[in-house]
Amino acid sequence: MEKTEAVGRLKKAGYQVQFDSSIVSVLLPAGVNTNQEIRKLRQFLRGIGYEASFGVRQIKESSIQEEEDSTEALEPQVEVGEQFSLEDFGIS
Repeated sequence: MEKTEAVGRLKKAGYQVQFDSSIVSVLLPAGVNTNQEIRKLRQFLRGIGYEASFGVRQIKESSIQEEEDSTEALEPQVEVGEQFSLEDFGIS
């Protein structure tokens, strides 16, 4: 399975995904159990036949200051996470 197809399937499954520099990165909300979510992602990706590497990043909670004159939404800050491949988990 190609990375672009995996990105589409992850988005359909409700994940927030970035695809930068040929790396599929899943963005996780702050406060979730990262280890548990990585296990779920591994199972999901294995189930759809994706065998390439992927990354996981956790979105930092940031205080959003509202300005009276501004209606722009601020971009979430993303903490650099770890990149994994299925081989890291003994799956080839």
